[in-house]
Amino acid sequence: MSEFFIARDPVTAGDYRACVAMGGCTAIADPEFATYTDDQVGIGASQDQATGFCTWDGGDLVTEFQWEKAAGAGTVHFVPCVGR
Repeated sequence: MSEFFIARDPVTAGDYRACVAMGGCTAIADPEFATYTDDQVGIGASQDQATGFCTWDGGDLVTEFQWEKAAGAGTVHFVPCVGR
């Protein structure tokens, strides 16, 4: 697999609203989205909307394989015990 980068910060409602305002994304249909603050994450976009946002933002939606690789799937991590 070739090298890839994943954004450090999650997409916020404000980020997505900017994309909609500039014509790069479609509006989220869920009426609850209108109540979200600009810094709120977990905005309820569909996969197509998330893909559209990533394209507008100059990237791609990560694949499951990329996500697992970035999360360290298949590796063993030893974490020291805390509070002993």
